Amino acid sequence: EKSAGDDSMNRYELHPIVRSFVRSEFKDDDERTQVLLALIAGCDQIIVDLRGSSCSTTSQTLATRVIDKAEYQFELDNVDEAVETLAESARDVTAAGQQESLVRIGRKLVEATDWQTSPWLQNEKFEPFFREFARVMVEFGKSQEVMSQVNAFAEATSRGTARFIGLCDLLAYIHWFEGRHDKAIRCGETGIKLKKSLNLDTHHDPAHNVALARRDSGHFKEALEFFRYGQELEELLDAEHRSSSRGHAFYGNIGRCLQLADRSDMALRFLVRSFDLLQIDKGRDVKLNLGYACLWIGEVLLRDKQSDSAVRFLTLAVRTWEERAPQRSEETAIRLRKAGVETEFTEGSMHTSELHQYCCNWVREFFTRGEQV
Repeated sequence: EKSAGDDSMNRYELHPIVRSFVRSEFKDDDERTQVLLALIAGCDQIIVDLRGSSCSTTSQTLATRVIDKAEYQFELDNVDEAVETLAESARDVTAAGQQESLVRIGRKLVEATDWQTSPWLQNEKFEPFFREFARVMVEFGKSQEVMSQVNAFAEATSRGTARFIGLCDLLAYIHWFEGRHDKAIRCGETGIKLKKSLNLDTHHDPAHNVALARRDSGHFKEALEFFRYGQELEELLDAEHRSSSRGHAFYGNIGRCLQLADRSDMALRFLVRSFDLLQIDKGRDVKLNLGYACLWIGEVLLRDKQSDSAVRFLTLAVRTWEERAPQRSEETAIRLRKAGVETEFTEGSMHTSELHQYCCNWVREFFTRGEQV
């Protein structure tokens, strides 16, 4: 059903119990198939209508319809088509904050997979779907569950292929996220060397995740060389960041390297640029990286004795990760409590939206003050 909302945006509603209704009311296979095909066609039309919109409500609706379509396809045993649906839009689903839905349908699909014989393994779209599914599972704190599936995927992947390079990149990310930096570097470098030696034409490149692992294992100078792409730091700061082609991760990673190198003043200037760009970005990693930006800004401010502002940034980091990366949220809260940063986490004296507005105002004032704390 399509209806007009008060804001003149188109809204789409499908009954929440359509799936159970189809199963219970349409016992005849042919009739049930026709109903499911009609529902898939309806999802297709909605997805076409909504794709490209930047409205947050629209992105939520789009993500919901993608999941609906994949589940209807799975219900019809059209697993290949479900794989393609998810591969094309899995990152959109994550960006819309519907990771739990992706985990639910992803589990169904992976559990139905025979890693030696399932035909959809040969579908080129299976790998991007599986990479996103595995990343979300790890970010949700379910790495123990998904690693057996990652290992099965690895055994089914030929070494001298683009898919293998993607696997090396995925493993580098997983090990980095879990804090196993040496393993992350080894897996990533395996992919980098193989890609170079075989001259493989693939967009997969583990170099970024290797640099993250190097940075967080103490080799932050080497990582900084990678992240700054040969540009001088002062030149980057002199340029208008919002009109730059560089995104929030570019500034954030440089800032973190500088923070670890004990150059906190310059680090803060890069980190606030990352935070500012995260306010206008709609991509997959916005909430994840907003947590990092808040954490690192808070750490710098805490060191500079700006405790009130620091606590608010640190609290926003923990709350931002609560749904997006709950294990990281819990680990960070525990670590900060041990360091004596306590009150905001237990008392909850400010609503998350108030915290976010406070941090946005602080960053705005930081620029107004000429980037002085």
